[in-house]
Amino acid sequence: PVVSIRRSDGAGPICALKRSSHHEVQALKALAMCRNIVELQETFLSSGQVLARLECMEGGSFRSYLRARPPGRVSEDVVRYVVGQV
Repeated sequence: PVVSIRRSDGAGPICALKRSSHHEVQALKALAMCRNIVELQETFLSSGQVLARLECMEGGSFRSYLRARPPGRVSEDVVRYVVGQV
């Protein structure tokens, strides 16, 4: 699950905080220059778990988009567009 957070003084944009893995953090760091990948802003280690503070995207994740559709029901045009953006 992803939790939306804001600084305690209310300043700045809303961010997303999620449990992550070292592999995901490394991938996000490697893709940092891609404009279509959420920004990894900070990482924390708490009780042996990796937490990542990410740029918050209003529309949700691509995974959520796919899960909201019946299996195999994403159009070829949508797939072509997404692959072209990455």
